[in-house]
Amino acid sequence: MRTFRFRPEVDFDGVQSSALLATLAAEAIHGRTCVRLHARYRIDSESRRLHCDTETPVGETLASVFTLLASRTLGEDAFVIESLEGKPTGHGGNHGS
Repeated sequence: MRTFRFRPEVDFDGVQSSALLATLAAEAIHGRTCVRLHARYRIDSESRRLHCDTETPVGETLASVFTLLASRTLGEDAFVIESLEGKPTGHGGNHGS
């Protein structure tokens, strides 16, 4: 499980748009049926978080594509990614490339 925690000044409509686009991209990679069966995320606008189940390859794809889209459209410092335990695992940017 990955949780994306967004800063208060980030436009949350952009978070929802990025999640939708990430879902469509995952469909292109894994197929619609696999996405419907294995992609799980929940948006909590009150706490400004998106929770993504990353237990399957489809979920990992969804989280990876969402990270890229949100970083590019909202800014690399717009959010922090946390693991299931709540520990930060990184910021929005792809610092490895």
